[in-house]
Amino acid sequence: MLDSLDMTDIEDLRTAYQQGIKEQLRLRRLRREPEWTESLAVGERTFMERVTGSFQRRREFDYAAVTGSADTWTVRDAHSPCGPVPAPESGSNAL
Repeated sequence: MLDSLDMTDIEDLRTAYQQGIKEQLRLRRLRREPEWTESLAVGERTFMERVTGSFQRRREFDYAAVTGSADTWTVRDAHSPCGPVPAPESGSNAL
C-alpha cells in the first residue's frame, strides 16, 4: 500500500488516513460514495490502465470519470460489476 501511495513510512500513511477522516467529518460527508465502494480502483486514468494491466485474468473493464473531477477515474469489471449487497428479505435468517 505504501508503494501504491508513493509513501515510505507507515506513520505518513497513518497521518494521511487520520487527516482524511477528520476532513470528511468536518465537511459532513457522512454517506457512502459509490465511486469508492463499487469500483476496483479509483485514480488518474494512467493509474487505472496500470491497475487493469495487473488483473490479467479479467478481460474487459468499464472506465468512468468521477463526476465533478477533471482527473479522477474509476474502473469496474465489465462482466462482474461490483455493487452493494442486497438487503436480506424480511424474516430471513441470513446475516
